[in-house]
Amino acid sequence: MRTLTIAMMIAVSGLTAACSAARPSVAVPAPGARPDVADVSAQEAVGAQVTLLLHVDRLQGFRFSKQLVQLGGWGVTLAGTGIDPLLDVRRAFIASYASHDGEVALVMQHTAPEDRVVRALSKL
Repeated sequence: MRTLTIAMMIAVSGLTAACSAARPSVAVPAPGARPDVADVSAQEAVGAQVTLLLHVDRLQGFRFSKQLVQLGGWGVTLAGTGIDPLLDVRRAFIASYASHDGEVALVMQHTAPEDRVVRALSKL
């Protein structure tokens, strides 16, 4: 009976955690802040039907993170620019018309210093 009680407590606590996690929090922009519309711009640029948002900063330390960066394409794009695709990129938004289509819009939110970004853009 004790095992059943503990199992029920775990199941109930799991359900409550799932319910509280299911409620999305709404971010309220600071007064006077410009809205972040980079994702919309990327979708419109290629007429995207397929999109992917990766929180790269949450992938650090995982075995597959380097492969994912190469698969996503921004690792190749940033090669030789001085911007580290895992350490300097916080989020990557990838948009394409279709998964097999070659036209892709890539938007990255980064933490690199401005001078490195300017040098990197000049190398692209």
